[in-house]
Amino acid sequence: GSRAIWAGTFYDRLHFSTNMGATWTTLQDGAGNHLLLDGNGHRNAGASAIAFAPSNPRIMYVGTRAGRIWTTKTAAQTSAGWSQVAALPKPAITGGSSRIISAIAIHPSDPDTL
Repeated sequence: GSRAIWAGTFYDRLHFSTNMGATWTTLQDGAGNHLLLDGNGHRNAGASAIAFAPSNPRIMYVGTRAGRIWTTKTAAQTSAGWSQVAALPKPAITGGSSRIISAIAIHPSDPDTL
């Protein structure tokens, strides 16, 4: 299979390149919607962490600025292959925003354990 380079951006974009960064593709569905929505349909979630399972590099997790974690079991290059697996609650302070996922640690031999 192809080896992709993945990069996230501050807003709602997750990009990949299959040609060593010569060109980039934005992960989106057929309607042009981007994967990293904040749960309210807002495009401001931003990719803040990307991790690959040590035991299976096709299993990938992406954390967002909106406190959500998305995964793919097949290093999917379309949004159809991704699902949300977790969402952190908003802080209990007035005007608080969602928690940012700044890092993801994956168990060395169990890719379903974060």
